[in-house]
Amino acid sequence: MKRRLVVLLTSIYPFDSGEEFIEGEIEYLAASVERVIVIPVHTPSPKEQTRQVPPNVEVRTIGEFIDLRTQLTTAINTVLSSPPMLFLHSPKKYLIETRFAGSARTRFEGVRRALADVDFHEYDSVVFYAYWLVKTAAVAVWMRDGIDHPNAKAVSRAHRSDLYSDYAWANHLPARKFLVSSLDMIYPISNDGKRELIEKNGAEGDRVVVQRLASKAITETPRKRPSRTHLVSVSSIIPVKRLDLAANAVAEAIRRGVDLQWTHVGDSGPESLQWLRGEIEKLGISKNVDIKGRLTNDATMQLLKSTDFTALMNTSSSEGVPVSIMEAIGSSLPVLCTNVGGSGELIKDGFNGWLLDVEMGASEIADRIAQIDTISNQKYEEMSRAARDTWERLCKPDHNYPRFATMLQEL
Repeated sequence: MKRRLVVLLTSIYPFDSGEEFIEGEIEYLAASVERVIVIPVHTPSPKEQTRQVPPNVEVRTIGEFIDLRTQLTTAINTVLSSPPMLFLHSPKKYLIETRFAGSARTRFEGVRRALADVDFHEYDSVVFYAYWLVKTAAVAVWMRDGIDHPNAKAVSRAHRSDLYSDYAWANHLPARKFLVSSLDMIYPISNDGKRELIEKNGAEGDRVVVQRLASKAITETPRKRPSRTHLVSVSSIIPVKRLDLAANAVAEAIRRGVDLQWTHVGDSGPESLQWLRGEIEKLGISKNVDIKGRLTNDATMQLLKSTDFTALMNTSSSEGVPVSIMEAIGSSLPVLCTNVGGSGELIKDGFNGWLLDVEMGASEIADRIAQIDTISNQKYEEMSRAARDTWERLCKPDHNYPRFATMLQEL
């Protein structure tokens, strides 16, 4: 039996919160190889490990290996090696590239030192698996090139913020050419992401394979149309989520006579909650809205199973493949969402939800809410079953993650 090692490079998992998808994936990844080492790269010195990992998964951190001397040396070398013509062409892009290179190189040094005791040649294959197409991916490439192993590979997933430049600072994501040309494989989580990599980043098609994420396992929830239309949204409170647009659409639907309730889960800190509650109050719909703030992932999944809800609402201007949509359809809950990123690959208009054009305003979204309010019981139950069927086909962890683990074995 071949001995295989996977080094998983994350942002912060398994510390603190975030990257909840990995919680579902890690058990399948661990079952497929002899050893997994997880290293959070973006947060060198995380405080508390908050997630358990399988027995053959080892967690290491890099904070103790990144000293001031390493940071200064890396920063100086990065500036000296950066092309001056880029600065003349675009100072902002120069700053983005140099900051990225310096930070990524510093973290690479940390990872290299954290793995100094590992004899990679004990293993028949070594895969450096970056969870994000940013610094983690650069570190994966440099680690692969530095261990002199005949069957070492560097691969990366690609999501949204690490893939679509439209919402990056100065509309620029760093090191695109380097990453797409250097990684052995890139695994976007949607077909839309694959198109972005090939058409806008110049990635070779045979090195880009869609590998979808999955929600946690969800038991089926039989649904009937609630007597009152009740929308639920789950997201952080940041501009790209456009919760002001959602609030205005809800207010407009209520003005038209729709008996409507809206529950929101999630925040981006106390100030964001205060802002959203202020918007709700200004619109005069406070009695129709319940802002719950941040809940744990398990509590959120339990909430989505409530049969009081009619649909999940998502008005984002940009997405990868939202976990909230996967969790909603897993709970047989139809979805009202913008057709951005991979959302439209899960939601089909009139089949398991309602798609919104990203350019729609509050009045047009209110039209769709009114449509939901008048749907027949039979049609709603059909859409609810279709939502669950979609989850079974595209979002089940015991389907998506073993397939991806096998793909990594076969590199």
